[in-house]
Amino acid sequence: MLKKFEVKNFKSFKDTMVFDLGSCNGYEYNKIAVENGITKKGIIYGRNGSGKSNLGLALFDIVKNVTDFEFPITCYGQNYAYIGTINSPTEFKYYFEFENGTLSYFYKKSDYQTYLYEELRINDEVVVIRNNNNIEKLTFDGTEFLQREISNDQLSVIAYLKNNSNLDKRKKKDKIFYQFIDFVSRMLFFRSLDTREYVGYGAGSKNIIEFLVKHKRIKSLEKFLEKAGIKYSLETSGNEVFCKFDKNKVPLSTIMSSGTKTLLLFFYWLQVLQIEKPASLLFIDEFDAFYHFELAKAIVEELKTLEGQTLLTTHNTSLLSNELLRPDCYFVISEQMINSLPNLTDREIRAVHNLEKLYKAKAFE
Repeated sequence: MLKKFEVKNFKSFKDTMVFDLGSCNGYEYNKIAVENGITKKGIIYGRNGSGKSNLGLALFDIVKNVTDFEFPITCYGQNYAYIGTINSPTEFKYYFEFENGTLSYFYKKSDYQTYLYEELRINDEVVVIRNNNNIEKLTFDGTEFLQREISNDQLSVIAYLKNNSNLDKRKKKDKIFYQFIDFVSRMLFFRSLDTREYVGYGAGSKNIIEFLVKHKRIKSLEKFLEKAGIKYSLETSGNEVFCKFDKNKVPLSTIMSSGTKTLLLFFYWLQVLQIEKPASLLFIDEFDAFYHFELAKAIVEELKTLEGQTLLTTHNTSLLSNELLRPDCYFVISEQMINSLPNLTDREIRAVHNLEKLYKAKAFE
C-alpha cells in the first residue's frame, strides 16, 4: 500500500506537499477503511483550485516510470512544473509498505519525461541510484554485468531494470521490487467528467459500450441506472446498445445526460476491476460531480468493498459522516497542504460528532 507521498514544483504545488496516509488515529469503528495503520479508503475535500486534481495527477506520475502504458500528454505535457520555478526540477517521493517490507522511491525530472535523478530504497537500504544517465549504485544480485549507463534520459531506471534484468523473486529484496512493479501497474486514476481521461491500469483506451456488450453486462447496467433513478429499457444489437421507447429505439450514446455518462463511466470501471484485476490504488477525481447525495453515498459504500486503496475527491459535504468512514479518512487540501480532519483541530473527534456540521462551521481551518 502507499503510505506517504511527497511532491515539489509540480503544477500548482510550488513547495513540498506531503500526503501522509499512515497517520491514522486508532478509531474503533469503520475499521474497513484502514489497514495496518494506513488509510485504505479516503475522501479529499478542498475549494476549487486548491489542488485536488493536481494531487491525483502527481500521485500517478509514477505510472510513466514503471509501466509501458499509454500516458496522457494532455494531463502532463503542459505546465508540468510550477510556472514560477519552471526551470527547477520537479521532485517526487513515494513510500510503500508491502507484505515483505518497505520500499521508497525518489526521483527528479526536468520535464514530464526527462529523468535527472532516481533513488530506490528497500527496507531502508539504498539499492539503486541513478544520476543523470549514470547508474551510480545497483546492489541487486544478478545485475553485476548490467550496463551502468542509460543512453535514454527519458527511460527510468526502474523500467530499465524491469526490462533488462531477471531478478530472483525468491529473495526478499527482489520480491519487494516486483511487488512494487505490480502495485504501480494496477494503479488507476480517472475523472468523472466528459473528458474521460484516465491514467494507468492498461495501455490505450477501451470502447466502453463494446466492453460491456462483450462481457454481457448490459442488464446489470440497466439495474445500476435504475438504482440511480434512471429507468431505461436497454437492448443490444451487435456492439451497440439501444434504449427502447415503446416501439422505437435510439442509441444509448445519443440520449445520455452528463450525469448518465458519469454513471456509465463509473459502472464501466467497476466491471473492469471485477473482470480483469483489482486496482491497487484507485483515484477518482470529482467522482460525484453529477450525483445526488443518496447515490453518492451508495457509490462510496460500493467502493468500500473493493480490494485496494481508494481515494475520491468531492465537494459533497453530505458524505462527511462517521457512519460512512471515520475522521482520519477524510482529508482537506488547502494552501498546498493536505491533512486529515484530526490533524486540523485540537479537539477530540468522537463517533457521535457531526463531521459535516463541524466542517461547515470551519472547525478544521
